[in-house]
Amino acid sequence: MSFLLNIFNFRLFDQKNIYFEKPITFITGKNQSGKSSIIEAIYILKTGKSFRTNSLNNCIKEGQKFFSIELKDKITEKLIYNEQGIKSYFKNEEKSKNDIINPEIFILYNRNLFNFIFQTDFRRKTIDELISSYDKKYLYYLIHCKKIIEKKKEIIYSNIDFNTKKNLYFNLVTNFAEYTKYVNSKRMDIINQINQFISKYSNYNIEYHSKFSDMNVEMITKFYEKNFSIEIEQKKYFGPHNDFYSLIDNNKKLIESGATSDFYKFYFYLFLFFINKVYNEQKIYPIVLFDDFFLPLDLSSSKKLISYFNDEMTIIISQHENIQIDKDFGEINL
Repeated sequence: MSFLLNIFNFRLFDQKNIYFEKPITFITGKNQSGKSSIIEAIYILKTGKSFRTNSLNNCIKEGQKFFSIELKDKITEKLIYNEQGIKSYFKNEEKSKNDIINPEIFILYNRNLFNFIFQTDFRRKTIDELISSYDKKYLYYLIHCKKIIEKKKEIIYSNIDFNTKKNLYFNLVTNFAEYTKYVNSKRMDIINQINQFISKYSNYNIEYHSKFSDMNVEMITKFYEKNFSIEIEQKKYFGPHNDFYSLIDNNKKLIESGATSDFYKFYFYLFLFFINKVYNEQKIYPIVLFDDFFLPLDLSSSKKLISYFNDEMTIIISQHENIQIDKDFGEINL
């Protein structure tokens, strides 16, 4: 996919126009030249959020009040964000909405990798977003689970009497159990698929542990009802998670340390599984962004990983210098 990217008042750029014309493009340059900012701008346009900061205000160029990002290919997409937090997204000049999860775009960012390896909550968030990229029912149920959990907190800490609290929550609990069963079953199924895929390339895999694995909806409902009664009595919310992911090696040992290059390859293959799934099942031609991802890898490994992509995918790689690969590629030097 070839496209034109126009950014204005974004990070260190007053204005920058960049034309991407090859399936694989390297964005090269020195530190602080804006390589990551270009990657970030594309990601923000496609998802409405950044992978580098929790506040888009940090992306507005110092001294300015807004930024804009525009991408032109078969259609024109544009996002304008101002310092008041107002975000406006347009497709062909008509106001629209960013997708919550966009199956067209993936970001492999080295900081996210280490958060994934060593932080349980980030691991859950990453896997949930990847599954949601192709399964909208999963995303829908996940969102409703979170809404019910927030409602549950409100009920627990409210000043209403015990029976009213119980009735309010029990009106939600059957749906909650159905959503929970689907989400947990889907996680279990997809982790099994991932491990089959990754086993061809890596010594690491993921184990999914869930209290609900052997429960049906009725059993989960009873669990939630019993748990809620205890929470009300103690006036304390215990938290939503009754499952977790472990990263292990082939000897079934928990990962506490390992070669950086092995972690990078494992993370790459995890994403490759979902990239291929979106491409093959939904006929979506993904954009895959790499921000300094290949730096810890040797040249042979980097070439090998890049070779897995076909020419219908758009690959954009930011790093200090390009990698001489056996594919047609472009280079943008900042």
